[in-house]
Amino acid sequence: MVATEIKTYAELEALQKNPSQFTDWMTEVVAQKLGVTPDAIAATLQRAIAKTRLPGAGTPVGSPGPDVWHKGPRFETAKKAGFARNGHIEQEYGGPRGDFETLCHYFEAIYSTKNGGQHPKLKAALAEAAGALGGFLVPEEYRMEIRMLQLETAQFRGKSVVIPMGAMIQHWPYVRDTSHVSSVYGGVIGYWEGEAQLLGESEPSFGQLQLTAHKLTAYTVIANEVMVDSSGAIETFVTQQFPKALNFFEERGFYKGNGAGQPLGALAAGNGALIEVTRDTTGHITYTDIVNMSTHILPSSENAVVWFASPSTKADLYQMSLNIGTGGSAVFINPLTGGAANTPPNTIFGRPLIFTEHMAALGSTNDIACLDLSYYLIGDRQAMSMEASPHVKFVNDQTVYRLIQRLDGRPWLDAALTLEDGVTTVSPFIGLSQ
Repeated sequence: MVATEIKTYAELEALQKNPSQFTDWMTEVVAQKLGVTPDAIAATLQRAIAKTRLPGAGTPVGSPGPDVWHKGPRFETAKKAGFARNGHIEQEYGGPRGDFETLCHYFEAIYSTKNGGQHPKLKAALAEAAGALGGFLVPEEYRMEIRMLQLETAQFRGKSVVIPMGAMIQHWPYVRDTSHVSSVYGGVIGYWEGEAQLLGESEPSFGQLQLTAHKLTAYTVIANEVMVDSSGAIETFVTQQFPKALNFFEERGFYKGNGAGQPLGALAAGNGALIEVTRDTTGHITYTDIVNMSTHILPSSENAVVWFASPSTKADLYQMSLNIGTGGSAVFINPLTGGAANTPPNTIFGRPLIFTEHMAALGSTNDIACLDLSYYLIGDRQAMSMEASPHVKFVNDQTVYRLIQRLDGRPWLDAALTLEDGVTTVSPFIGLSQ
């Protein structure tokens, strides 16, 4: 496509009123002059247009650009600035340093670089942005501190019953109490007897709990070059953070371990005392669910339970409302006392609410649970130990780190309790089913 010929600056200024048409015209003109495609010079044209200053109106395009002001204060100002030559003002055009006399000169300088040349006015100054221009001389800095996400605080060890294990296997007897309809403690009955009557006999029922020490480990191999060249950063990370990682997996076992070679979790399917309440609305947690779960709390645990929930449940919990007829009100955030500007509550019915990633995602079984962890036993056979050895992989010039801990954990109840009414079941462990 041949560009339209522009003979005067009046025509050029008229064309400039439409930036899109002006850019297209400039692209076509320069493409014809340089013998390249418009796309190859689009960026260069944008740079040139932004930095050039056109000479006075009425001056023919292509002239060196003498201005009509030959005398007066403006001429003197230009002269002092170095723009006046041969008795007239010459406007200067933009380049990297704004030192081209005409737009044509600017494009000629660009064209001179087409075959690998380097125009002196286009030569870049030394700068650290490009390696060859000085960037290779600027040193970089690396910090020895390793940044990392923090693991959440463990909950079970501080709230459960923790006992030492003197052997790999330890047995604990307990009273097996599953119903209060006619007796307590698994069979103990109180009789109302008359004088000299034969007294009724009753006996309690017992069960036996077994704790088996399971091994929890972490193992890593580090090249000795890394140990030396990291100035101790990698060694510090292993010795300080690996124990925290082991505690994280210990806690996961206490929540949902399956009991096979690991603890039996409070929310595991093998916990016979766990009551799972069917949710009211699929995929969500409602106020009805919270109330229904609370009806299954063991009466003696009312002031000891803790609510645990997945972070993904916050949307449902914080926006939970109680519908009353055609109206209703928010349960957790009261709009009459500041609304969402208030700190979101961290309790449910007065008991602590803890968000933990060990709970299932919203809508899944056990995305929220209510637990009295005083009914959960943790047995410690071997406290966590860490050892390092440069000998195991001596021929590889590597150091080995090994962490070992032996323990077990499980609820000591094996069944829920049926209350005296013969209908209501209660437990220290209540979850919400899918």
